[in-house]
Amino acid sequence: MRSLVHRIPWALCCVLCVFAFGTTANAAEPTVAEELLDILKASGQIDETQYDSLLVKVHDEERARTLPSVDSDKASWTDNVEVYGDFRGRHEYFNYDKDSDGTSAADDRTRLRYRVRLGVKAKINDYFSTNFRVVTGTDHNSANQTVGGGGDNWDKNSFELDKAYLTYKPYGKKEMPASMNKLEVKFGKMGNLFRSKQGKDYSWDSDINPEGLALTTGFDATDNLKIKLNTAYFIEDENSSSSDPNLIAAQLVADLKIGDKSSVGTAASYYSWHSLDNLLGRVEAVPGGLTNGNGLDFVDVRLWASCKAIENWPLKVYGNFWINTDAEKTAATNNDKEDQMWMVGVEGGSAKKNVKLGLGYGETETNSTIATLADSDFLDGKTNRKGYVFYAKRKILKNTSLSFTAFKSEELDDDIDVGLTKADRLRFQTNIVVKF
Repeated sequence: MRSLVHRIPWALCCVLCVFAFGTTANAAEPTVAEELLDILKASGQIDETQYDSLLVKVHDEERARTLPSVDSDKASWTDNVEVYGDFRGRHEYFNYDKDSDGTSAADDRTRLRYRVRLGVKAKINDYFSTNFRVVTGTDHNSANQTVGGGGDNWDKNSFELDKAYLTYKPYGKKEMPASMNKLEVKFGKMGNLFRSKQGKDYSWDSDINPEGLALTTGFDATDNLKIKLNTAYFIEDENSSSSDPNLIAAQLVADLKIGDKSSVGTAASYYSWHSLDNLLGRVEAVPGGLTNGNGLDFVDVRLWASCKAIENWPLKVYGNFWINTDAEKTAATNNDKEDQMWMVGVEGGSAKKNVKLGLGYGETETNSTIATLADSDFLDGKTNRKGYVFYAKRKILKNTSLSFTAFKSEELDDDIDVGLTKADRLRFQTNIVVKF
């Protein structure tokens, strides 16, 4: 028996070409393909069975071509938009050191807190994407809400815009110049590019998302050495009658892979604040030596080393040194600049495979940083303090984790009247976090 290809004349090939090239027609009228099939059937060149089979194929092809032409936009829209968020519940306990007479700076305290974050990421095209996020609370360095802390009659809690930025990738999907692996520009209210994810970084509070313009460039210097450069211009407060407090920042990050299981890295950051009069009038400025005119410069150097020699128990050691290069000696600081902040730590394990454990120690001198921009948990967002932190984290279910953190702090120099109130304390946090 001759094959169907040899039995069907050139006219049927025209039928196939018609719907292969996407010809569509009004649903109320026969399509060109249907008319051609009718002609072939009427001339006896195809029988009823062949006619019905080919007509089904024509209709299937039409649906595959026309219906997705409407739904494809919807599909691409949903494929390019991601809704994300998390809920964190927290139990927190403060235990304050007591004097020899049994009194303390404050009563011990227990509280329950929660945090909700909800965001949307959208890929606009190969070059642009955007990210929006709202969180509970209005504090600049905390999204926590205290159970029972909203006022009488369980008043409603508010959501505030926490992130809103546009990302531009100049090359899109095009090939980048040799050795370059990343180039992107961000504008708006964004996550802090300068906060390190290598161990704990208490130089910046994790809830602070600066506003402005940032550029990130990445390079593969060699097969084992990756280089990244972050630069940014952030406006802290727009003023109509005076200069805006602003921050110009630059950071160079290098990560060197050593063999298959080890790596070392460093990040050197430079922060230059300008027009700080208004800024320091609103944040918790410490007395003496914090500013030099309207400018203030910081330098931060961070080092880390990682090793995965023990299966399921990766190990990392890290440390950073931060200095205020504009601090001055004053009587309030015992004729010392009090300009340094540093921390060292070690962590090991995996929250997914077993448990992640960490231990760190740090000190922050009186004039080392702008206190309300530093981490608000470790030393309560204060300077002139020192302390330890221990933390543990374990993934217990899909998208669900438990964590525990203990902080121990005390004053660094009790001859300087800064950060002394409630300094001697233990602080315990137990969290459950669910993500979606």
